[in-house]
Amino acid sequence: MDCKRLPGLILGLLLLSVPAYAQYSDYDWARGLTREFGFDDMAETVFQDLVGGKGRTKLERQQGQLGLAEMKQLQARRTKDLKTKLDLFDEARKLSQAAVKGWPEKNTNRYYQAIFALVDLLQERGEAAMKAVNAGGLSEADATRIQKDAESDYGRAETELERIKSTMGNPEPETDRAKWRIKNAGWYRLCLLKYNKALTGKAGSSKRLIPLTNVSAMLEDYILENETEDEEARIGAFYGYLLMGQVRAKLDDPSEAKGNFSSVIDQVFWEGSDVEGATLHPMLQQLVEQAYYLLFDFLIEQEEYDAVVKYGVEMEARFKRMDLSFKKLGRAARVKLAEARLRLGDMNGALRIAAEVVESARGDASGTLANQLVAEVITATPDKSQFSPDIIRSAAKGAFSQGGEKRYDAIRYFQIFLQILDKIPDEATRKYQEADAWFYMGRAYYFMNRRVEAAMGFAEGAKRCKDVKKDDLGEELARLWRVSLLDVVETTGSKEARKLLDACNNWFIANPMGQVAPGTILYKQALAIESAAKSLRGSAAIGKYEEAARKYGEAVAKGGPKKEQAMIKRARTGLKVAELQFLAKQAAPAKAKLETAKAAFVAYIKYAEDPTNKLTDPKYQSSRDGARAEARYSIARSNRLLMKIAGDPEITKTLWKETLPYLIGFEKTYRRQRGMSLAMVSDRVRARLSAGDIPGAEADYAILKGLDPQHPKTAYSAVLIGQALRPAAKKAFEAIVGTVTPTNPASWAKVSQKSGFEPARQSLKRVYSYYREWLLAGEGQPEFKSWDLVCWMWGRIGEVESSSELHRKALARFEGMSSAPAARILIWKNRLLHANVGLAKKADAAGQSDVAVRLWNEAGQMAEALLKVSKYSRNPLTVRLAAEVFGGYVATKGGLPVFYANLGRFDKAQKLWSRIEKSLRAQALSGTSRWWEAKFYLYHVAYLQDKDKRHDLKGLRRKLDALQAAYPEFGGDAWRPFFEWLARNLY
Repeated sequence: MDCKRLPGLILGLLLLSVPAYAQYSDYDWARGLTREFGFDDMAETVFQDLVGGKGRTKLERQQGQLGLAEMKQLQARRTKDLKTKLDLFDEARKLSQAAVKGWPEKNTNRYYQAIFALVDLLQERGEAAMKAVNAGGLSEADATRIQKDAESDYGRAETELERIKSTMGNPEPETDRAKWRIKNAGWYRLCLLKYNKALTGKAGSSKRLIPLTNVSAMLEDYILENETEDEEARIGAFYGYLLMGQVRAKLDDPSEAKGNFSSVIDQVFWEGSDVEGATLHPMLQQLVEQAYYLLFDFLIEQEEYDAVVKYGVEMEARFKRMDLSFKKLGRAARVKLAEARLRLGDMNGALRIAAEVVESARGDASGTLANQLVAEVITATPDKSQFSPDIIRSAAKGAFSQGGEKRYDAIRYFQIFLQILDKIPDEATRKYQEADAWFYMGRAYYFMNRRVEAAMGFAEGAKRCKDVKKDDLGEELARLWRVSLLDVVETTGSKEARKLLDACNNWFIANPMGQVAPGTILYKQALAIESAAKSLRGSAAIGKYEEAARKYGEAVAKGGPKKEQAMIKRARTGLKVAELQFLAKQAAPAKAKLETAKAAFVAYIKYAEDPTNKLTDPKYQSSRDGARAEARYSIARSNRLLMKIAGDPEITKTLWKETLPYLIGFEKTYRRQRGMSLAMVSDRVRARLSAGDIPGAEADYAILKGLDPQHPKTAYSAVLIGQALRPAAKKAFEAIVGTVTPTNPASWAKVSQKSGFEPARQSLKRVYSYYREWLLAGEGQPEFKSWDLVCWMWGRIGEVESSSELHRKALARFEGMSSAPAARILIWKNRLLHANVGLAKKADAAGQSDVAVRLWNEAGQMAEALLKVSKYSRNPLTVRLAAEVFGGYVATKGGLPVFYANLGRFDKAQKLWSRIEKSLRAQALSGTSRWWEAKFYLYHVAYLQDKDKRHDLKGLRRKLDALQAAYPEFGGDAWRPFFEWLARNLY
């Protein structure tokens, strides 16, 4: 055969079974989806669109039906249930027949390919049916029905092929190659169909022998017609010889069978196999491999094992010389060769070939056959030491590549391999292959979802082979050991798995390997211990946190990628231990732990700020900044607790001095750490106050107000500054005013004229402003005494508006509460009364009537409450203010008296003024300014009442005249203008 003409020959052979479409169509694409990838749903969508999609041609619609039929055929082939299988075949048959019937272009290559597809389907359906019948297990009725259907399928297929053969006539390949190809393909298919149908008969029966004889005769004609000088025809003849060999074998004619198989092998062009670069075309290689397979299978049936080995050695030599890799049928032929060697007792030879096939097969049918043979060879050999380690290793890897349940075999073979390791002379090779075996066994267990066994396999390999450097296999075994256990712990939470993981981690700590740093393991162990501590209380929690701190310390000592995190964690957990001991009143151990924790935080800051430890990845900078901020904050926290434990002012002062450098500038450096910034600036206020730096403390307080004016730490800082400033300011103020208070207006007016009064008052007001900010911050201070103090402060310095506001808020907060002393509540109301009267008069003078009305009404409520209490109902100042609130007052505006009615309750005011006047007379104070005030308002209230009731004013005028007769000056310059004003109103 001329090898130069092989491409044309192969193309002709391909045309026997593949349609020569002009382009790759949707039909071809969808066939690939279901045949190659099993994407039946996607393929069905495409086929359905071909059948019914808008704009589809008639040809595409029939291709769609044919495609659906082929898809159903493949699904039937995959299913094991007989009924489902036959139902799917029947659906496929109906679709295929409809496609052929409706094909738009008859007598075309595509049309005949559709018929061939239908024929193949009918044949496969018939074979499946007869196989089920011959296997038994069916009822007589079902068997009869299924057999009848099968015969019908075969009959219809034969009819179609006979029709094609008859229709095509006797074309010559030289004159009408297209028609010749269709006839030849149909003719060969007809032979194959009759052969397969004949095999449905029982062996030795006339139902098998007669049809086989007829097929033999038909094949002789087919071969004779194709055995010409035409290369393409001769390929057809080769396939005829192979089928003839199978027919003669079934007819029990071994000589003829062997001759037909071997004739194909002998006629292939092998002579050029010793020429460099000579090879076989893939299609021709497939033909040869099929020939070898059929020959070996037949010879093994004949128990001619030596002949199989002879041909097998020849086959392997030829393929090696041509540098050919065995394809599927070639690998299957090699499995038959291995089987022959096994039967001849060559265990190593059989195992070597079978193992090579398993490893190269990638899970196809030849690999399955080879794997079965490997198992048979190994099982049949009691003394495993006779095997070569390389062969067993190859068998193990081959079984592993098969996947699924075959991995159990792989594990068993690797275990055998480990038993015969000593046969490998080179130590490095031996150690590497041992590590490789453990690696594969671990993976096999892992893929079978036996994660614990996988981990133990990796563990054994890591321990035995940790020094294997090739392929980093020692490191990889160790890594997989740990990863597998981490996976088990995460998915199951098993305590036993955790113990195994702990043991693994301890091994890594003792044997640092690869990317798994001992420091990282220690760090994670410490994390777990710390996490467990969070759920504990009391001494148990203290002990667990101490353990975590020690473990973090070990991680720091080991170094590695987690060193920095371990440093801050060590310090943090150490501080946590100290805090818990402090709360448990264990002062001595708490003090020691605080010193240790503080030193750890200082060490971290030094480490983080060392230029040699500069971060290479900027994304971690924010984490470091956060840790540095925490360290500075925690140093301050540690020192505060040490202050509490010491209880010594000098120690406290020393510790604040030590703390101050960590506090300075914190809020600028760590702007994002708002909570910590508030705490640190607040501590800075305390540190500066401890050092006597009050201006510095006030500057820091201003920063706190900028951060959060309502925060408790801001409030606390305010009161600390107030406490620091108050003694001096109060002393200066008290030196000027003595015991005089604003509740005595006359005395207060005199003292306010003293030199230095206002500066001293303003200085104390500034101090009391800190107290006020502290009191009102957030939701306000919760304690009654705090409000009582600050309310008193603002009243003491005569700040009427602030005093009114504070007392009003205090009453709203505490009045009615059982915890609030009733006597102090009344004092607050009395102060509010005094403040409101003064503010109301100020509003009246300014023309702010709305403000004045609100203040007078509130003052009226206070007066009502106070007059019910004897202490206040007998107090001249309280009664006088109440009289003004209820009955109004007269003031001078623009040189003229103006009356403000206030609440306008003149009857109540008259009684109060009457009590005041009588009290003054009883005290022999008639004629005093206070008595004239009472006298004026008694007359004025009487006037208002008479006027309101439209009474005659003569009686009141007579009383006023009599008063004037007795006291012509009406009390002098202070009161005469008001009496004269009243007189004008009366006349």
